[in-house]
Amino acid sequence: MLPAAHLYPARLPAVIAHRGASADAPENTLSAFALALEQGADGLELDVTLSADGVPVVIHDDTLDRTTDGRGRVARHTLAELKGLDAGYAARFGSKFAGQRLPTLDEVFAAFGQRTIINVEWLCYINPINRRAAARRSIARYATR
Repeated sequence: MLPAAHLYPARLPAVIAHRGASADAPENTLSAFALALEQGADGLELDVTLSADGVPVVIHDDTLDRTTDGRGRVARHTLAELKGLDAGYAARFGSKFAGQRLPTLDEVFAAFGQRTIINVEWLCYINPINRRAAARRSIARYATR
């Protein structure tokens, strides 16, 4: 876990990339987050909901229809099912980002948690008790690294 001195950017005001570099890459994907940091963002903002099997998945909408090639509510699909979807947002980006997958919160923490601040927005489409338990598990796994 980063020392407390690293919890805030050195310069203020800070630029926090909403859903990553979502104007230039599919929102809430690892590509969007990496590009945001390359473009000079001080931190990342992302949205999380739970899969049917209780895994925190990074996606804004409660349904898959807008940003993936899937259909239906996120919470009705297991992580394995969600990982089979393409989140490359072909309607907006064509084939440039084909093959992008919905990341889990743990995957984002592993890729960027030691590099930048991450603002996690837990969406209210799911049971708040399950959401809190899932958040604690992810944060505990990340904090021990």
